[in-house]
Amino acid sequence: MVIDVKKAVGKMDQPLYNFFTEQPGFTDIKIFVDGKSFYVNKGYLMACSGYFKSMFTGEYKERSTNLVNIKEVKACHFEEMLQAIYPCRKSVTKYNVKYLMKLADRFDIPVLARRCEKFLIQSNDMPPVAKLKLADEYGFDTVLSKCLTEFKTASEMKKALSTPEYEELSKETITSILERIIDLI
Repeated sequence: MVIDVKKAVGKMDQPLYNFFTEQPGFTDIKIFVDGKSFYVNKGYLMACSGYFKSMFTGEYKERSTNLVNIKEVKACHFEEMLQAIYPCRKSVTKYNVKYLMKLADRFDIPVLARRCEKFLIQSNDMPPVAKLKLADEYGFDTVLSKCLTEFKTASEMKKALSTPEYEELSKETITSILERIIDLI
């Protein structure tokens, strides 16, 4: 039996860190994302992210300002990314791994990318084909290998071929899947 929760009502988890209030001594820059302001520490972001390091030390206007505007990112995803990289470290889950990986790639945050990769290797919460898609998209060869071994029969592999994720895989990954099917026959 599978239960799919469409809407939850009630108390939500408290955020691990409050990025919506300026905290003198701890925050020195405001980042505006999708209509919301995030107060963060410039030095900490530079230590975690090559993107922000370049932004704040390179020849960009953000180097000399205390306000940064980021486009094409949802505020809730940006907050989740901050919660995941700040010392309080929010967990990577099946619900956030996809956009955390996308933001880790966009903002050049290797430590977050490694945490996402580790989650994909260890997690049994996601279908193998969904993990294959992320492994393929972000070049996680270890995840790709593990996902292929999670398929125990050729019929399981063939079922994966009919999913929407399959159509988005690279030719190399499709070849690996077909080789695995041959091994299982």
